[in-house]
Amino acid sequence: MTIRTALGLLAAVGAWGGVWFVAQSAPVPDGLGVVDGELAPCPGTPNCVRTEDGGHLVLRDNTEATWGRLVDLVSSMPRTRIVRETDRYIRAEARTAVFRFIDDLELLWLRDSGQVQVRSASRLGAGDLGVNARRLEQLRSLAQEAGLTLPPD
Repeated sequence: MTIRTALGLLAAVGAWGGVWFVAQSAPVPDGLGVVDGELAPCPGTPNCVRTEDGGHLVLRDNTEATWGRLVDLVSSMPRTRIVRETDRYIRAEARTAVFRFIDDLELLWLRDSGQVQVRSASRLGAGDLGVNARRLEQLRSLAQEAGLTLPPD
């Protein structure tokens, strides 16, 4: 191996390590959780998606058992772990596949209507190459396939 090749490999490993370190050290952002009965709005950047009125998940059977099955479904999603849970709210940390960036996935069960509001946002940067939108749609599809939610209007 030449010195040039060795230095190139060392630089690549160093860059990968730097990206990994940044991804792991991103703090939990302020403003997560339930405020005035709903999840926080997105800041207007493309790295955040939130279901809006008419686009929420709607539980097929508005019961605690169905909500519990939806929570279990979220915890079974790849690279996702629930870090906070109440009787009607969960916050999970979902890691991206390649760089392991942490995204925050929140679900809020609006018991009166049987709707579930969902928000998914990246902790770092302003863009996410559509990762959070795909995560929301994946959750919507999985919940429908499991018979937990109604199809969208």
